Amino acid sequence: INTFGKKREPFLFISDFEAKNIKVIPLDELTKEDVEFQIQRSYTKQSYDNSIKKIPIDFKTYQEKFQKVIEEIKSGNTYLLNLTAPTKIESSLSLKEIFQNANANFKLRYKNEFVCFSPESFVTIKENKIHTYPMKGTIDSSLHEAKKKILENKKEMAEHVMVVDLLRNDLSIKAKNVRVESFRYISEIEAG
Repeated sequence: INTFGKKREPFLFISDFEAKNIKVIPLDELTKEDVEFQIQRSYTKQSYDNSIKKIPIDFKTYQEKFQKVIEEIKSGNTYLLNLTAPTKIESSLSLKEIFQNANANFKLRYKNEFVCFSPESFVTIKENKIHTYPMKGTIDSSLHEAKKKILENKKEMAEHVMVVDLLRNDLSIKAKNVRVESFRYISEIEAG
């Protein structure tokens, strides 16, 4: 990665969830069949007669992971952790079809090996300015007074304050004139 960066040569970097399968591929070695990506604020969703069955980790495993997070916080090693776990799925869809059907603004598919998608544009750089848009908190918008409920939720507010402060601080290490222009706002994402 450093070699490509020094040469200012564009590349695709892919890592699996556990950082065991890592690929670094120069962009000029990729074909349109190898890789598809979408980086935009709108998408066209395909429709398939298939549901993806998620197979989440069992409660005991989740509880053990949660306790580890609590211990790390109590011991002062961190004040913000994101507890995640790989989720197996069952589907008759190919990765290309999953990519095309993904309900997300930002997505990537590499061959029939890797697909990822997110509704969140975490960092953008425009006109020599870095912008970050942390997404915290979700709610079903069909609920009565959903917007009010999420904006008044103390847990959601605390998480948002923490992540905004963390990002502001991290950006301040390298950037000048860091400021929060829009602290909290609501974006609606269509469920898939």
